[in-house]
Amino acid sequence: MATQTIDKSPLVAMIALVKADAALSARIGGNVYVVVAPEDAEPPFIIINRVGGDRRNAFAGPTGFANARLQFTAWARTYAEVDAMSMELSTLLDGYDGTIGGVTIKSVTSILGPIDQHDPDTTLLGQITDFSVWYDDNSG
Repeated sequence: MATQTIDKSPLVAMIALVKADAALSARIGGNVYVVVAPEDAEPPFIIINRVGGDRRNAFAGPTGFANARLQFTAWARTYAEVDAMSMELSTLLDGYDGTIGGVTIKSVTSILGPIDQHDPDTTLLGQITDFSVWYDDNSG
């Protein structure tokens, strides 16, 4: 599979944040994918999807703030492992603010999940958690 390339965005910033976290990195070894994992991906891994968002406007025009709704799905072979990954993600992301990858993140909030999943083809177990990411639209 070709290397995934994405413009500088809150999605890229969150990928960098997850990969930089010592606990998650030790668990997943940097296996963070966008939209879909390669067929040969070895669990555990995380898939991130952009599932919504908007830009804020005022009467004078754009405010420079935008929102991305990002869905993180942790996949592993055991429920204990996927549950631990999901909790580590929530601890890392919920309440985060800062600048990473050139993107100024104003606020990250968990808004849905975790929701348990099962892939019958691979027998992997997953947990989905959605986060609302407010960011400076002028920084990315």
